[in-house]
Amino acid sequence: MDKVSGLRQLQTRYQITDDELMTFGDNENDLGMLTMTPWGFAMPNAYESIKKQSANIALADHNHDGVLTTIEHYLKEGVIG
Repeated sequence: MDKVSGLRQLQTRYQITDDELMTFGDNENDLGMLTMTPWGFAMPNAYESIKKQSANIALADHNHDGVLTTIEHYLKEGVIG
């Protein structure tokens, strides 16, 4: 079982499509979930190789509420949701 498999199970159970899903990560074990959705966000402190393969970069790192800040920004802008 990996992160993508777990997310796929949740997507099936709750009928969530890939474009309705935001993922966040900073390491190689996160790459699968970062690339499964157009809303995959590498954290600013992620390895360069991860940032290059991710469609987006989060607005702040995990020490500065990066996930929450990014979600709020995209929802407020009306890009997602």
